[in-house]
This record gives sequence, C-alpha cells and structure tokens, in this order.
Amino acid sequence: HSCDCHHQIYIFSFPQRFYIATSRQLKRLGSKTRSPIFNHFNETLTGASIIRAFQAETRFVLDSDSKVDANQIFMFT
Repeated sequence: HSCDCHHQIYIFSFPQRFYIATSRQLKRLGSKTRSPIFNHFNETLTGASIIRAFQAETRFVLDSDSKVDANQIFMFT
C-alpha cells in the first residue's frame, strides 16, 4: 500500500508542477502584452487633439485593436 501511495503522489505532483510553471509563464506574457495597451491608451489621450487634427483616428484605433488582440491570445490560451 505504501508503494501505491508514493506512485499516486508522483502522478499528481508532476502535472501540478507543470501547470504551475505554465500558468506563471502565461501570466507573465499576458502582463508583458498588457503594458503596450496602457501606454498606447495614455499616448492617445494625451495627443487626442493632434490625432483628430491629422485625421489619424482610424490608424490609432487599428493599432489599439492589434495590441488588444495580441494580449487576448494569452488570456484565452
């Protein structure tokens, strides 16, 4: 019986360690891809009048969308 117990512990601990390491990496990548979203949003708010003056709204919206899409890949992986 004691041998079976050690075998079960190994079976359950290996996936747990793998999951924890993978989860940490995904969280790190998620936060790494979230930072450009906040930077872009701040720059957009700061330069909103200039963006409108040069009629560059579409370019900024598309750029924002691509940054959000890159972040969402890690959130739903």
